[in-house]
Amino acid sequence: MNGSGFLADPDSDRIFYLNETGTAIWNCLETPTPMADVIAILQIAFPEAPGAQIEDDVRNTFAKLLRKRLIERAPTAV
Repeated sequence: MNGSGFLADPDSDRIFYLNETGTAIWNCLETPTPMADVIAILQIAFPEAPGAQIEDDVRNTFAKLLRKRLIERAPTAV
């Protein structure tokens, strides 16, 4: 759908809309990927977009996905 997508939470039967940026971030998370790497990937993929805006969008999207329990924080190394 023009770069956007949806996530389905099978535990709650809720559907979450992802805009183009959210979908790009989700695609980066096919395998566990640090936020800094996702920011770098998207800055390369979208060179016309301001880097600070991409960073803000990624941080905000990660926060929303965490809050909705659609992603988990990776365990910290000891």
